[in-house]
Amino acid sequence: MCYGGRMVYRPLKRSPDAHPIGKVVESILRRYRPQAGEAFSQIWDVWEKAVGHGIAAQARPAAFRNGVLVVHASNSVWLQQLQFLRPEIIAKLNDHCGRDVVRELKLKIGVL
Repeated sequence: MCYGGRMVYRPLKRSPDAHPIGKVVESILRRYRPQAGEAFSQIWDVWEKAVGHGIAAQARPAAFRNGVLVVHASNSVWLQQLQFLRPEIIAKLNDHCGRDVVRELKLKIGVL
């Protein structure tokens, strides 16, 4: 509104149905990705126990979706080594998680 050449701002009235955007996004993510987030958290928790300290120092879980775990390796040598160990890593992760969580392992060189 303009009174005598100057603008006067009135605070907007907050609707009783309004919710903070952070809560809305969190609710949506929880509804549509509950298993993936929970499973990825569980994989992180068991990673070092499942693969051992040597591998855990050179490779880390980076993403998880629909049973596919993306793991970042520190360099090409470790990437190659992990490719040979792929079936064993999947089996150990699933064993430590107590259920079949990981069905496929994708390997990339990435930041740890």
